[in-house]
Amino acid sequence: MGRLTTQNILKSLVRIPSSTGDAAACQKIVALSQTLLRSQKVPSKIEISKNRQILVWGEINLSKSKWLVNSHLDVVPGKPSQFKPLETKDKILGRGAADTKGSAAILLSNASSWLNAAKAKRVTFMLVTDEEMGGESTKEILRKTTNLKGAIFLEPTDEKIITQTKGIMQIKIQTKGKSCHGSRPWEGINALEQLTSSLTQFRKKHPNPKNETQNTTFNFSILQAGTAINQIPEEATLWCDVRWNSNDSPNKIINELKHTFVESKVEVIKLESPVKCSEDAKILADFFLTMKQNKLNPIQSFDHGSSDARHCTARNIPAIIFGPKGKNSHADNEWVSLKSLDNVGKVLNSWINQLN
Repeated sequence: MGRLTTQNILKSLVRIPSSTGDAAACQKIVALSQTLLRSQKVPSKIEISKNRQILVWGEINLSKSKWLVNSHLDVVPGKPSQFKPLETKDKILGRGAADTKGSAAILLSNASSWLNAAKAKRVTFMLVTDEEMGGESTKEILRKTTNLKGAIFLEPTDEKIITQTKGIMQIKIQTKGKSCHGSRPWEGINALEQLTSSLTQFRKKHPNPKNETQNTTFNFSILQAGTAINQIPEEATLWCDVRWNSNDSPNKIINELKHTFVESKVEVIKLESPVKCSEDAKILADFFLTMKQNKLNPIQSFDHGSSDARHCTARNIPAIIFGPKGKNSHADNEWVSLKSLDNVGKVLNSWINQLN
């Protein structure tokens, strides 16, 4: 690996294909990360939540933690070539370079220099391996951190401070009809046609946006029906991914769906809080200050996606999302800026050392 620089550590992390569903690879990358901490004489421990490993250092007594810095080591699946990091003049390319192994590398490369301040100010650093599948381990761990004043979740934000994101709601819509031979449709009730008719009605009221919007959006993504081409389908199921603005009511959204899909069963499968950090939160004010001190323009922003920071909002813990410049997360040619990794490291260094 060579010297424990951020870029060397990042390349080592990228080489491990730690897709969320690969438990062995996720354990391997946690083991590597803990080895890097040991080489710097930084004490750490591994928490277990829902069979997932969580690497913790700094303030390792979670009941005493006042501040949390969280990122993740898991990635979405990629091609074998994407796990061979490529370094150019100011970029490292590879699966997870931006989302979020670059951020993890910042924490690991600075672990020893931030250790004393972290212990004195009760800052816990945490790397998880299930963010891409919902972050249940972070959600579970937050139940142990009962004294948290605030948290930072490192994600690729182009050095913007994300204080608001949409919430997540996953909905299952099921319709029952009556099957019969496809040549005699008058003897049956076509569940698929009932479902799609209701969908058309709903889309008339809520058309897909043509431009970027902070409003609640609906993505009808999976449709299942029928078992044979010459049979009227007796059942049909439609799945919808709703990203809801914090100003909207989940109950109101559900009631409107039920009112439109009147012949269907509408069931909420998953409901997650949006991220919403108060404007007067100390962590936000402190971060604005430290960015200015490091000659960076503090830009507060909104994001359409989500992160594990939502689990803090659900517990009324102020949380922000911040991270380096990069592009193509979850896509080909994912990259992160080395200069931006350095900027993020400097901001975190100032924030940690100036905490009071």
